[in-house]
Amino acid sequence: MGSLVHLPAGSVRWRPVEAVSDVSEIARMGVTARYRGEGLSLQLLKAVIYRALAADIKELQLGVRTEQARVVHLYAAYGFELAPELGYGHANPDELPPMVMRRWL
Repeated sequence: MGSLVHLPAGSVRWRPVEAVSDVSEIARMGVTARYRGEGLSLQLLKAVIYRALAADIKELQLGVRTEQARVVHLYAAYGFELAPELGYGHANPDELPPMVMRRWL
């Protein structure tokens, strides 16, 4: 008999933005190489939006590193807009700061 091994296909982490109770940030989202191209990123994004709405969050924010600029259209398709007026508080000082996007809920 074989055994089933349940390995994660992807994950997403979101957390409150400091000092603003109804704003949260999508801190990390990714899909393992084996499952890329199957629409799992969209499912993770939809799940965060759904959970944020249920938690009465008013705004979601996320940062997009410059080398990942190709995913801006993915977030834009789900209502996120570039927000250059917002800074990214967790940026690596040795890298260019990420672009910040937001979605009002």
